[in-house]
Amino acid sequence: MYKIVFLSVLMLCSITASAQVYFEKTYKPSNDFNAEGFWTPSFEMANQNEYISIGLTTNLSQGQGWLVKTNANGDTLQTKLFGNLNRNYKPFSALYTDDNKIMILCNAVGDSTLEMDLIITDSDFNIESIYNYRNDTFSHYASHLVETENGYLIVTGVDYKNSTVLPDACLLFIDRNGNRVWEKIYGGDAYDAFVSAIYTADKGFLALGTTRSFGAKKWYLVKTDSLGNQQWEKTYESSNDVLGWGITQKSDGNFILTGIGGNTSYSRGIIRVVDPDGITLWTRQYTYENEDQNLYWTYELADGSLISVGLTNSDNAGYLQKTDSEGNLLWQHKYNYNDNTDLFYNVLPTADGGFLLSGQCANDTIGQDAWLLKVDSFGCPYPNCTVAIAEENKTVAFNMWPSPATETLNIDIESFALNNTTLYITDLSGRKVLEYCPTQKLAQLDISKFASGVYFLHLQTATQNTRVKFVKE
Repeated sequence: MYKIVFLSVLMLCSITASAQVYFEKTYKPSNDFNAEGFWTPSFEMANQNEYISIGLTTNLSQGQGWLVKTNANGDTLQTKLFGNLNRNYKPFSALYTDDNKIMILCNAVGDSTLEMDLIITDSDFNIESIYNYRNDTFSHYASHLVETENGYLIVTGVDYKNSTVLPDACLLFIDRNGNRVWEKIYGGDAYDAFVSAIYTADKGFLALGTTRSFGAKKWYLVKTDSLGNQQWEKTYESSNDVLGWGITQKSDGNFILTGIGGNTSYSRGIIRVVDPDGITLWTRQYTYENEDQNLYWTYELADGSLISVGLTNSDNAGYLQKTDSEGNLLWQHKYNYNDNTDLFYNVLPTADGGFLLSGQCANDTIGQDAWLLKVDSFGCPYPNCTVAIAEENKTVAFNMWPSPATETLNIDIESFALNNTTLYITDLSGRKVLEYCPTQKLAQLDISKFASGVYFLHLQTATQNTRVKFVKE
């Protein structure tokens, strides 16, 4: 039975999510295996109320890939191990194609050589093709697979054999038949690596990772044309940028970069939004009660809000957060299965409006299990859970009442702040529905025409932006 831990809050409210499915399940092939976790995103089978998840499992120190199909309640329908027992397989990325094929990108260690295998199965897990990619000059370590209309981009890094040359970032493009088309190396004289990439509107690619070739460790973003020729590169440096991880695209054409930042004392989850030229539009850092935190992937939802997944490092819990379109936090949850090393690698928005989290958790003995957690649209793992946001440090004190409110929302503000304060209210999508500049200590806002639901009151000054949640009945 899992334990869910919520953050301390300034305000709590109860939310009911209707017609949504909840489940939490752990998986492993048998007691002889240690399931390292579901490392790739899960897929929702259209019109079938089924999910496919892909992970790694080990037996006698040998890794194999593992396909799991479940129904909408997380019950196992079908499983299959794949990979040569003489090679150590680690699936890192997968695609579910329009023609119902599953494409799985794996690292494969054989004869002390790190290679890449691309495995193609049908939706019933029957293996149709296996393509192997190796190089006599360097070893590959694959991380991401990207589909285009002409083929597939493999995001990888290279480690040179018998050489003092440091690892480089690499992109390998293959056609629909698995044949190499081009392969390019990127970076400078020090360590460089890509973690993910995305296909762009001009039929080129944007690849995200990390570099040490430009001084201290930085996020690294490279734009290429359709043939992999570098068009530009950018690094992103602040006091906290360390590792760029996942890249996705927003509906407005801009790109969401998600990753990890930190220094010697802490780490933070970071979201950075850039335009098609790589120019930063905004950056936000996130933590959970000042705990160390990693974020891996962020996706834009239909309403423009953003959902992000990762872990909190201090207590090794899985983590999910939702922000508005500008990165302002709407809610956050962390989830523990067994008070040990629990984390989520990816999140799938589901047809019922909820989310399927895929990752790993420690089991009751020694080892790990693969972990799926299905939550509703508010991140709740069960109906009517408490939805919360963190209490932010306030330098301007105020009180707000009542909540729930029906006609009027009262705000009592410290007198010294009246000349520098703006109040505004946003809905759950981040849309501003009211703005007010207070001229007296007690502000009374008319909310009688608001639709019923959850809203945020923001108190903004020159040095802070504090927000609290309230309910309109």
